[in-house]
Amino acid sequence: MVEIVFDDSACGCLKLAQHAGRGCIGSSVGVIVSSSSGGQPPAAEIRKAKQEAERRMQEEHTRAVPLGGEPSDVYSLPLALSTGRLSGGVFGEQRAAFLDRLMELRGAYGNDAADVLQKARRNLDAVLARAAQGEPLRIWSDSTPDSRCAVCWLFAQLDEAPHDGIHLMELPSWEERPDGTVEEKSGWGEIAPGDCAAYLPLCRRVPDALIRAGAAHWRALAGEDAPLRAVVNGRLCSVPEDFYDGFLLRELDSQTEEFSEAALIAQIMIRFRLGVPDVWIAHRVDEMIRTGRLAVVSQAPEGHPAYKRILRKIRSGR
Repeated sequence: MVEIVFDDSACGCLKLAQHAGRGCIGSSVGVIVSSSSGGQPPAAEIRKAKQEAERRMQEEHTRAVPLGGEPSDVYSLPLALSTGRLSGGVFGEQRAAFLDRLMELRGAYGNDAADVLQKARRNLDAVLARAAQGEPLRIWSDSTPDSRCAVCWLFAQLDEAPHDGIHLMELPSWEERPDGTVEEKSGWGEIAPGDCAAYLPLCRRVPDALIRAGAAHWRALAGEDAPLRAVVNGRLCSVPEDFYDGFLLRELDSQTEEFSEAALIAQIMIRFRLGVPDVWIAHRVDEMIRTGRLAVVSQAPEGHPAYKRILRKIRSGR
């Protein structure tokens, strides 16, 4: 089975899932503990967090069921298709330049867009070649705009290409945990590798009619050439570049006059769960700096993402 994912976290998760629970050569656990005062958390609190993480890891290992397959069966297509114009083509220079501008906001943590697109192009070619040889495809998707765009785009690539079956694994929007709480997941990369096989009963074969419909929808979106695509009432739509700005402005109003841009972005992502990457929000903050609504107080430390800086509100810009 050829496994297809749309971000590198999910790719790593599936590769681990293939042999989950079959023994462990070695493992380690790390935790992040923050203090409300901004200082060093107490040693006892750090120790407790580490013990809890180790307990969860052991539970995951105990219940793990291997997904099967080999790492070479997993292909990642991390194209960030919900953002940027499409007139120059998904793999074109225009799109590479746009993605480079977004990646610059991640500083040393970013990648070269041309390399990312080139690797995705190779992965797509490999997927199409294996599909033509009669191997079934399984697409792991979620409800985020990037994933919804990628599914429609991939259907457009497969619409007239030879294949012997396409299957879709859609991540449930919520699930109940053993302790009675309800947990939301935004992507397959958040699922414990040993739990991936438990979702296999949800896998459905995609009818040809749905492939054609998805392909047609993608071609329509590409023709509209909007700067952004979002899921509105369950429908993937072209939207203006400032579509998410209302959420940004709401959270901005709650900040002090000087504030951390990274903290602002984190709060927006946690509170509103918009399904857009951090760099898109940083991109919109940059636009507010350009138009004079915000000013930079201090730049990010060297080697850190560009949005790890301190900003100040400009009252006259309100």
